[in-house]
Amino acid sequence: MKSKGQPIEIDGEAIHAMFSLSFSPGKHLLEVRKISFKPALHPGLAFRIKDGSMLIAGQKLERFNLWAESSPEVAQVLITARKNCRLNVWNIWSVNGATDAWVGQAGMKISTCAMTSELACSGGSTVRDFGCLVVELEQMEAPDDDRLGTEV
Repeated sequence: MKSKGQPIEIDGEAIHAMFSLSFSPGKHLLEVRKISFKPALHPGLAFRIKDGSMLIAGQKLERFNLWAESSPEVAQVLITARKNCRLNVWNIWSVNGATDAWVGQAGMKISTCAMTSELACSGGSTVRDFGCLVVELEQMEAPDDDRLGTEV
């Protein structure tokens, strides 16, 4: 809270509460690849977009949660930006069936190379563990039609 959403430094590394991607008007493809996760911690990612929509699993949404345990190894999200827009992503987890975020040791280490970003997420327990969920997000060229977004 003290950082007002800005990254904080822990042991010389930047820890982020949220990851953001900007999109220009038009269609864009985002591929989400699950690298690893710890099932006992029930991790996932929350996706929220403003001034646009996302097509995933045949559903057009402005927000959704992608759970590590039930999602495929690769999920494709077709993003339609009505104007310049921002997609925000943060890590979540489930405790006794309730979705939680932003507390405890929550945060992400983020590394980006070209159009691919790796998010290493720590859950909300009292122990910092950036192996709770590790995913890659890759921005790709959008297809000419809306057939994608149905793989989940």
